[in-house]
Amino acid sequence: MKKDISILFSVLWLLSSCASADKFSLDTSNPLALLVQIAWSVNSVPSTSNTIHFVAVGEKCSSWTSKDGKTWTYSNSKFSGCTDGSVNSIAFGNGTWVAVGALNANGGCGIWSSKDADTWTAASCAPNPSPPNGTSALHNLNTIVYAGTNFIAGGPHNYSTTGVGFFGQISSNGSTWQYLSLTDGSTYIGSDYLYSSSYNSVSSEIYFSGIHNVNPEVVKLTVPSLTQTSVSVNMPSSSYGVLALKSGKILLYGDDNYTNPTVGMVKIGTPITSLGSTASANTGVGSHINVAVEGKDKIVILGNQCKMDYYSLTAQVWHVGASPDMVGCSRLDWMSLSYNSTLDLFVAGAKVAGTVPTAFAYSTTGLPSDWTLVTQTDAGSPGPGILGIATQ
Repeated sequence: MKKDISILFSVLWLLSSCASADKFSLDTSNPLALLVQIAWSVNSVPSTSNTIHFVAVGEKCSSWTSKDGKTWTYSNSKFSGCTDGSVNSIAFGNGTWVAVGALNANGGCGIWSSKDADTWTAASCAPNPSPPNGTSALHNLNTIVYAGTNFIAGGPHNYSTTGVGFFGQISSNGSTWQYLSLTDGSTYIGSDYLYSSSYNSVSSEIYFSGIHNVNPEVVKLTVPSLTQTSVSVNMPSSSYGVLALKSGKILLYGDDNYTNPTVGMVKIGTPITSLGSTASANTGVGSHINVAVEGKDKIVILGNQCKMDYYSLTAQVWHVGASPDMVGCSRLDWMSLSYNSTLDLFVAGAKVAGTVPTAFAYSTTGLPSDWTLVTQTDAGSPGPGILGIATQ
């Protein structure tokens, strides 16, 4: 009996402590009230089980949400104004999800924001106030990044002429947007466009990269001034992405030949201005590297047809000619990739051809032998490509 009383007092003390921390009190003078308040206290304990940790976007106005990166809910009706368009990229920051893309198959600027990843509100894109040909146009957006205080999105080159920037948008809240020209220094071709962006919190810099037919460059913006600099990076191909690492180093990833890639190639270094003279390295990806992300102890890169490789932050080597394809994968081009540090989980999204349903894959290690595929039959077969994944 004494033991039971001791346990009861211990439970009451624990609940009383939790109550104090949660800014309410327990009435111990009334047994019935005590039981009710104990139940209330237990139910009031915060839970992460209902948190949406991942949101993915893709072709045909598609979106997917997941609490754990393993089970997904699909929709193609969340983005108002999007008709047969493509939602290309998504970012999370300051409690807000922001997705960007094209309104329809012919383009058009699409921006949507949400607090809960369920109800999305379309935003108005800001036109270029000084269009190079005198006619203002709202272009599609291909990439978005949250940089501490602002969301910044980028898209295609505004016009086929020298000295004209890329179409960009900037917002502090995800709802109200202003035009931002994203400039670099080469002689432009009209087909150039930005498709990759990353924020370096160590150096307070934002990077944009994509297709640069004349001279491989990265657009660098300094935070908070947003002063822009064109940085020549001397990549072997005209198509490459950019990823800022937690250490402050920068990873550039692409291939050996834009029109006929045979191997994925990378550069790693800091500062960004040093990468022009940094040697490129081959990887185990036998195609263009589509996407890269940093986990707790390694960088994972993914390409077409199940190709992948990884770079241990300790061993600092790629697995040239030795990295196997992702286990269980068949005919999938991996287009998106994210890592959630709370769940310690990598999540990838694919684009497919033929009759293969689109799919996600998840892994706790990022190693080629440790992935689980989750096909998305709800999205049809073939399903829409999963082009972007963000996490919180």
